[in-house]
Amino acid sequence: MAIILKPYYMVWYVPMARLAGEQGDNCMTKTKKSSRARRSDWIEAGLLLLAEEGLESVTIDRLCARLGLTKGSFYWHFKGSQEFLQAMADYWSHGAQFLDSLESSGTDDWEQIKAIARRSGKLGYGRIDKAMRVWADSCGDTAESVRKTDRDVIRFVSRKLSNIGLSSADARVVAEMIVASGIGLAAMDPTPGARRQKRMETLWWQLIDTLKNQKF
Repeated sequence: MAIILKPYYMVWYVPMARLAGEQGDNCMTKTKKSSRARRSDWIEAGLLLLAEEGLESVTIDRLCARLGLTKGSFYWHFKGSQEFLQAMADYWSHGAQFLDSLESSGTDDWEQIKAIARRSGKLGYGRIDKAMRVWADSCGDTAESVRKTDRDVIRFVSRKLSNIGLSSADARVVAEMIVASGIGLAAMDPTPGARRQKRMETLWWQLIDTLKNQKF
């Protein structure tokens, strides 16, 4: 299915770890030039352009300039702009890789939940998430990618909360609250700061502990 490039787009859970973690809190920097680039390098460059300047900026010329490469390198990986935009949407929906890495990390369930919350506070992640949701408003394929990512994360957090001791019903509702608050706060302020993040984690744990020990 083709993604139609609308002329009126303005920019905003991830790209993979290199976008939202390994580059540090401010990953909205220009991609380093390289003589070679992988398919994922092009896609990640596109996501950063989307977050910084909106969908209109995601052109082949701008991508080449950002990566310091030629159009021939772009066409080695993609047939054209429409295939590239579809690849960006598909890439966004594959956030399950991050969840898999948490699952195999050896940390406890609460630490894994906090890791998801902290990722949403990364500057690059928050801005890209916002841009993806704006794009999704007028593009069905992108909307499905965003919905899939949200479903995967909510399902993961809900399962972890059940392991901690919440009932299935409470775990689902609290998971939705945690994910929704992360999305909303990232939209309002993509740089929440460590102190606010820590306070939020404390308040969430107090709610979870209350639900575990009281019947309503």
